[in-house]
Amino acid sequence: MLIDHEYVNCPLRFDDRIRPANLLPIHMLDFDVILGMDWLASHRATIDCYDRTVIFGNIRQPEFVYHGTSPLKSVKLISAMKAHTLISHGCQGFLAAVMDTSLESPNIENLSVVREFADVFP
Repeated sequence: MLIDHEYVNCPLRFDDRIRPANLLPIHMLDFDVILGMDWLASHRATIDCYDRTVIFGNIRQPEFVYHGTSPLKSVKLISAMKAHTLISHGCQGFLAAVMDTSLESPNIENLSVVREFADVFP
């Protein structure tokens, strides 16, 4: 593979922390970024594969811990304020309305009645 360009000091965002990296573009579909051992060592990173975390700094008192995602875990939700902050910093945002079609729509006949108002208003 021939690489003819290097992107110097590109900001990488880990949660709300930014770390610079020199990136080499390669045509791959499965990975967004591959960080090498040199980069990880220079940023004092320790990888905990079992917990899917990367610990930056001292293991006993880390500067911060990045928690990776697992395809088996549920989707994480964030607050509207966090979403606004991320979008204002240039991140893409998507809004989705999800409806469980396996559940039946509620019928008015199945709703509990607290009080009948037919007797109140003649």
